[in-house]
Amino acid sequence: MQKWSWAIKLSSLGLVALILGAVLSVNACTITFINEESLSETQSELNVQATLDAERQATLNQQLTEVSAQQTALAVADTPAPVETQPVQPEVLTPSVEATLNPTTAPDLTEQILSARILFYEDTFEYGFWVKDALDSGGFNYYMVKGIGELMNLLSGSDEWDLIIIAAEGRSAVSGEFWPAIMRRVEDGAGLIYETWTLITPTGGQAGGAVKQLLDGCGVQVTGNYNNPMPIYFYVPDHDVFNYPNRLTQLRVRGFWGDENIETLMPTGRGDAQILAGIGGSDDKLSKGVITTCYNGRVIINTFSNHDYDHGDIVALWQNYVYWTLKNRFLNP
Repeated sequence: MQKWSWAIKLSSLGLVALILGAVLSVNACTITFINEESLSETQSELNVQATLDAERQATLNQQLTEVSAQQTALAVADTPAPVETQPVQPEVLTPSVEATLNPTTAPDLTEQILSARILFYEDTFEYGFWVKDALDSGGFNYYMVKGIGELMNLLSGSDEWDLIIIAAEGRSAVSGEFWPAIMRRVEDGAGLIYETWTLITPTGGQAGGAVKQLLDGCGVQVTGNYNNPMPIYFYVPDHDVFNYPNRLTQLRVRGFWGDENIETLMPTGRGDAQILAGIGGSDDKLSKGVITTCYNGRVIINTFSNHDYDHGDIVALWQNYVYWTLKNRFLNP
């Protein structure tokens, strides 16, 4: 009876164990199924999330591309257009010319001036040929005589001259019989530049002699004589004589000669004389001229001594003298 009791107990325990095993098996299957299902769902969610992330990244990339394109367009729009720069040209001074001179003839006129035949006398043998310096550096074509004897021979000869330069600063006088020969050339259309200090001297000077033909033709008379260099004022500062081809604003006083430095002229009203510069103030400038032009611009009378002023200023001024007189020799013969 006791054995059956234990048998029943063992059977009960076996049944319980069987039931527990079954339960555990089912739970294991359930857990495995649940885990596989959860993993599958998680993987699906991850795939969906990845797809969404990829779409967001693509959208972001597209937006960045559009922003970059807009920024590039704005940068291009804000960038100023390239500006073509021209090389800076040195200032070229143009002469105030007569109506007969036009742009097509200007180069021909310059060539005429540089190739013109100039008969030239300068007597500052011991002090330096400043007018010669002007002619050389200006590229002019000239013949410099060796003395007043050769000058007279060439003036009286048959050779044609476009311009005659008498730079008698060295206290030699071109007087008397020279003036009929010079004036014949001027009346025939040649230009003349005359530097002198001998119109008035302690012994009388030339003003009442043969040179009077030139003074009367210009329409000027002598008004004074000064024994020291003085500042020279440009009465017509925009005139070609002070601007072409060289621009001048003053003649700097240097001082060289001890006396007989300056003579002054004034218009008489009988010719076409124009006083361009002088030593007078605003109230008496017409009576104290030292640079005068006449004969339709073909003649200049210079009545001060070159060496009393700055060499560079004088060289530039005499080059302007040559251009002015030769321009009018060809345009207003």
